[in-house]
Amino acid sequence: MKKTISILIILCVVASLFAATGSVRLGAAFGAVIGRTKPFTQGEKDTLVHYKSYGLGFDALFKDDFSDSLAAFFDFNMTIGLEGKFRNHDEAEFKSINDEFKEVEIIAKSLGGRATKKLYSLSAASGLVYKLPFTKTHFNYALGGGIFLDRLFAEICAYGPDGSSEAHRVRCFNLGLSVYMEMSKNISDRFGVSLIFMPRFGVLSFATDAIIKTSVDKVVTRDEQRAFGFAPSISMPVSLGAVYYF
Repeated sequence: MKKTISILIILCVVASLFAATGSVRLGAAFGAVIGRTKPFTQGEKDTLVHYKSYGLGFDALFKDDFSDSLAAFFDFNMTIGLEGKFRNHDEAEFKSINDEFKEVEIIAKSLGGRATKKLYSLSAASGLVYKLPFTKTHFNYALGGGIFLDRLFAEICAYGPDGSSEAHRVRCFNLGLSVYMEMSKNISDRFGVSLIFMPRFGVLSFATDAIIKTSVDKVVTRDEQRAFGFAPSISMPVSLGAVYYF
């Protein structure tokens, strides 16, 4: 709940900054990401990890028009993962997070407990957009680019009947360059619809892999490995939404 409130506050602040001119856009989103980490340098994990995930969610975009042809944009995207897969560098096949969760859930239920799974992605991008001067078409087109930061979060947690728990939590942060491609249609002076593609190319990665245990008396122990450095990733947020023009 605290994360949701923080996101809403950020969106409200950004909306107030862009409310003077430009537009605000809300829509449904599909997101997919493929990448790898740098080698983990702590604990027993001394190999890099490959990962991929896709999901559905929502997208919010704010645009401020500098002129008839140039604008700045800020985009926020959140998707709930439908599937995620990973493998160590020396392994041939990917392992499914959904399959891993089913195995943990079966064991937890057999012991009288339960299991939960979290898989989602948060991303933000900002940059400049150039509106293409096409006049003999029913649609408007824009191209641009900027920088992005995204966060992929995955966790499987098993809870015992005595209140104890053990969670495996992975977080991957990627920073890089984003391309902006938009096709839109004005319905009126104030409203429109648009389809946006934002291919993103990550160059810097920070990842953590942690095992978090909570005992019956609520004592928490954490075993965490980290990986940081230059590592490639590719993601493709796609969003279809409604636009309101200020």
